[in-house]
Formats: sequence, C-alpha cells, structure tokens
Amino acid sequence: MATASADGTACVCDVTKMDANISPFLSYVGHSGCSVNCIKFHPNYDLIMTAGGDGSTHIWRPNLEHYLQRNSETDDSSQEMPEESPTQVIKNNLCELTGHQSVVISCDWISGVDQCVTAS
Repeated sequence: MATASADGTACVCDVTKMDANISPFLSYVGHSGCSVNCIKFHPNYDLIMTAGGDGSTHIWRPNLEHYLQRNSETDDSSQEMPEESPTQVIKNNLCELTGHQSVVISCDWISGVDQCVTAS
C-alpha cells in the first residue's frame, strides 16, 4: 500500500503482515517543500510515480530488494520483527516531468504502453 501526503512524503507500507500499527518501510522525499498529491505503482515494473504540489511529477524506483531481504531474514515464525524497523528514505528520482503551471493533482500509468498521464 502507498500513501501520498501533505507533509511532502510518499510512503510504502507492507500490509501483508497486518498489525494495529503499520509503519512505512520506504519513504520518498523528492518533492521538497510541497505536498505529494497522488501516487501510482507501475503495473509491470518496479516503478512508482508521484504528483506534487511543486508542479512536477516524479518517477522513481523503490528499493524493494532491500526490504525483501531484511524481511526474509525475520520470516521464521520464532523470530520477531523489531518494533521499529528503519524506514528507507529515497531522495532521488529517475525522471522528473515538468510542464504544468500549477499543482499536479493526479497521475496514472496508461495500460499497455510505457506512458503516463498527469492532471493539474
């Protein structure tokens, strides 16, 4: 599950291990000083797109291998995950889409092609 927030972060959480308190394992902070208004997972690749209050859309790659490796080390039912697993912070994007004159409120991937749409 992913969340977009007015605090300028986009967070990814693992909801397969439901708990009363789910913390993100990954946080993207590339939209500095503005809200993140929308977040979308690419349907085929390990890519995430975020729309920001700065008028830009960012495409970035989550480091899922880091999380999966750390998570598999504690998969044994006799072991417990630490209560506060560190959140991996990603600061850099692969691509920044610009062109809107105002806040980008929405973004989405176009099914069947490697293209996206954004709305301001």
